[in-house]
Amino acid sequence: MSGPDLTGRWAGAYFYAGDALPPTAFTATLEEVNGHVSGLTAEPDSWHPGRTLEAEIEGQRTGTSVAFTKLPDGGRRTIEYVGELSPDGQSVVGTWTIIGDWSGTFRMDRRGDGASIAVTRTAQAG
Repeated sequence: MSGPDLTGRWAGAYFYAGDALPPTAFTATLEEVNGHVSGLTAEPDSWHPGRTLEAEIEGQRTGTSVAFTKLPDGGRRTIEYVGELSPDGQSVVGTWTIIGDWSGTFRMDRRGDGASIAVTRTAQAG
């Protein structure tokens, strides 16, 4: 596969269309092998304060195009993500959808030790 590899640690945030709910920060640990992307995410569980919601990621990267499905723990609804990897391989910006329910935008940035992403409207994808 051409382009930077997605393997590594990421920090991100997702935003709801129309600001229906506050943005949610997340972390992701991804591994890419021959364009296949898999990994895990963790985020605060907005329905159960103080708990963490984990999810598995399965998807593909072709060039700078990234598409993956997020499978939250407990087998709840799947969430479809589609985005573009920056030319330097340091960020992904795109949209997410829960079919027939919610949608919005997301951004995630490659993370070094101790780095995080600010959860503000300025970080929102175009």
